Amino acid sequence: MTTQEKTTVLTITESAAQAVDELLSERQLEGYGLRVFLSGGGCGGYQYGMSLENNPMENDIVTVQSGIKLIIDDV
Repeated sequence: MTTQEKTTVLTITESAAQAVDELLSERQLEGYGLRVFLSGGGCGGYQYGMSLENNPMENDIVTVQSGIKLIIDDV
């Protein structure tokens, strides 16, 4: 069994964090975070998606940047 160290794989800017924070406040989604996921790929490269979520899965990478919880699929 090998141990894998997870590191931050995504950085959010201050203005993006502010926009997400405002969206969460407007929708009264306390405890939610921004999920970023890979939704497909092909000739044009990878496609990414985002959603607001409050239930990270066991293998997700969860980090807080600029006060925003980021939930990243572990691929």
